[in-house]
Amino acid sequence: MTSESIPLGQLIRDGTRISYGIVQPGMHVEEGVKFVQAQDIAAANTDVNSLSSVEPEIAAGYPRTQLEGGELLVTVVGVIGGSIIAPPEFAGANVSRSVAVIR
Repeated sequence: MTSESIPLGQLIRDGTRISYGIVQPGMHVEEGVKFVQAQDIAAANTDVNSLSSVEPEIAAGYPRTQLEGGELLVTVVGVIGGSIIAPPEFAGANVSRSVAVIR
């Protein structure tokens, strides 16, 4: 039995690249843009209402990591390699710099 290795870059959606999210999210704001952190992935948290929120102006600086739902989210700090598939409810949310978005 042989296993085949494929570079991750060949598996992502054409026209996209692996991206990392918000570097300095600031304080949580009640009516802000939800964002996924490494701790959410480690806990397999898919409850959008329990995510922290950032100022919309901060999230606007990271359009490549705005979620649509269905992306592979992978932690790149802490427990490296933890992952979840972003549920549809995450559409419009963003991610922290500790999370890579793979479309």
